[in-house]
Order: sequence, then C-alpha cells, then structure tokens
Amino acid sequence: MIRIKTWRVRKMIIKAIDYKVADVDTGKRIVKAYFSIFGNVDLDGDTIHKGAFTKTIKEMGPKGKDMVRHFLNHDNKALPIGRVLELSEDSRGAYFVSKIASTTMASDVYALYQDSLIPGHSMGFMPVKYAYNETGMDIYEAKLFEVSTVTSWPANPEAQTIEVKAAGNPTAKRDKSLLIEPSRFTQKQIADMNTIYSLLKIN
Repeated sequence: MIRIKTWRVRKMIIKAIDYKVADVDTGKRIVKAYFSIFGNVDLDGDTIHKGAFTKTIKEMGPKGKDMVRHFLNHDNKALPIGRVLELSEDSRGAYFVSKIASTTMASDVYALYQDSLIPGHSMGFMPVKYAYNETGMDIYEAKLFEVSTVTSWPANPEAQTIEVKAAGNPTAKRDKSLLIEPSRFTQKQIADMNTIYSLLKIN
C-alpha cells in the first residue's frame, strides 16, 4: 500500500528539463515548452505523475490568480522575460506558453531561442501529495510558482520545446536533436526560489 503524504516537504524544489526547438514561424514572440514530463524517473530519482499540476494550474495559472512567472535562471530579482499566457497538461507532460517581452534581456533570450541555443527549461514547485520510493519521490500533486528559461542543464532529459514563433520565414525549421547532459543548479538559484517562497508567504 502506498502512503501518500501531503505538504510535508517545506522547501522549494527546482527541476530543469532539456529542450529541442520544434520550429520557427511567423508570430508574436511566443514560446511553447514543456516544464515537466510525466511518468519517467528524472535524474534526481523523482517521478512526476500525470495530473500533478491540474489543481495548481487552475488556482495559480493565467485563468486563476495569474501568479506563475516566467524568469531567466530563476532570477526573481530581475524583470520577468515573458508573460505566461497558458499552462496546461497533455499525455506527455505539463507545458507553458509565454509571450517574450521586448526588453533588452528578453530579446537576447529570444534570439537564443531562434538559434537553438537555450539548453532547457525549469520550474520552481513544492510537492503537495507524494510518496517516497527507492530512488526519490512519486509526486502526485505539486504547487507551481514559476517557470524559467535556463542556461544550465536538465534534471529530466526527455522534455522539449514545442514551438517558437517569431517574425521571419514561416517555413524555417530548427534543430530537433539538441540534447544536453544533466547537472544541478547553483546554490544562488535555489536561494532565489526560496525567496519566492517567502514572498508568496506559503504556509
């Protein structure tokens, strides 16, 4: 019998996933990418299950409190690089759709997207319902706080950017085979996520 715990983990968890650019099309600086993949064991030994983000998307997403932010490398002290327009789940995982801002930094990031030079995406979340297993945790429900474009490496090597839309050739295609080896985030990035935790005053 699996015993599922609720709200025992009190620290923010950061997980990153690698990406593949699907295509570049004419559009409005829109990026669509997975921030979680369901059912596989990631490089931290954890498994996130389908439906884990259903409640938090409804409560914290654009149609709820609209509190999920899009940062670069979890840097909540800098301006967001995009506005999250959509959060959703499909059979593969959970994804976000974001409109990239027109600031200098965000435009630089967007240029990297177009050149297939962004190595991954990440999320900051807290497990709500979970059970420990031999390698880590089975996560059945999670509370999402932010998604990030990252310039380091992923915890889950099976995810991908779904789509990048930009002004230019609507038929242009980008590299679909970019895979990045895994690593961990810095202590500063983890500290930044804990700052978000404090700012949101999560009980």
